[in-house]
Order: sequence, then structure tokens, then C-alpha cells
Amino acid sequence: MSRSMRRLLTRLALVDLLCPLVLGCSAVAPPPEPPVRAEVRAAGILENWDRRRAEAWAHGSLSELRALYVRGSATGAADLRMLRAWRARGLVVADLTTQLLAVEVVARSSDRLRLRVTDRIVRAQAADAIEPGSQLSLPRDQPSTYVIAMVRTRDGWLVDETTVA
Repeated sequence: MSRSMRRLLTRLALVDLLCPLVLGCSAVAPPPEPPVRAEVRAAGILENWDRRRAEAWAHGSLSELRALYVRGSATGAADLRMLRAWRARGLVVADLTTQLLAVEVVARSSDRLRLRVTDRIVRAQAADAIEPGSQLSLPRDQPSTYVIAMVRTRDGWLVDETTVA
């Protein structure tokens, strides 16, 4: 090997060694990030939806709750009926917390999700809508499994229908 070739190889080796230390760069690309599993993404979508639903119930807001469902959804209509019944008694549900126990993506496309979900309500309080300071803790829920059909719209993910699995 010629002297100029050895010098070139030495310089390249030094660059390879010093570059990460001095500049933070690397001749070797870092491994790609592992893809996020579909279930993890679906759980995030569902947790965001549950948070928005809890806010609607805490506010006693029919319009906020209606906005979480596809127009004509029987599941949405049932949820609205329940909220109306609570409001008729002068109550709202505060601190509604749902624990997601399992999520399985049954089917998906760019704008639709079909999920098998096991969850339970772990915290909720009945609150006087007029005097928010008075609250009564509601009993915890037992785990339930549902199949939830969701649709992505320009307003985000909405529930179309929910059926018992």
C-alpha cells in the first residue's frame, strides 16, 4: 500500500472517530425508530375521545357530547339521553375517568377504525350542576368489552357505533 493511500485511510479513520465526539455526527446512520403499533395509536385516539367525553359530561353540555358522535349514531343518541336525564335532576358527572384495559384493532383504514376495547370507569362523581362543591362518588365500573366503530372527520375521530362484544 502506498504512503499516500495509508495517509488517506488514516485521515478517514480519524474523521470517523472524531466526528461523533466533536460534531455529534456519525458515519453510521442510527437505527430507524420502530413503527408505532396500531394498538398504541388506537389507544391514544380512544383516550383523547374519552377525555373529551368526560369534559362534555362535566359541563353537562349536550352540544359537546353530540360533537363526539357521527350524525345519526344510535350510541350517541343513547349517551345524549343519559346526559339529559342527569341534567333534568340538576346533576352532572365530574371527574369521569375511564381506564383502558385492552385495545385490539379489528379493522382499519385511513378514515375508519373498528376496535375491540375492554375498559372500565374507575372514578366519577355526581355533582350538583348549580352548586359544584357538593359531590358524591359513584361506584366503580366492572370491566366491559365493546366493539367500537370510529370515523375520522375534519373535526377528528368520532364514534359511529358501539356494540357489546
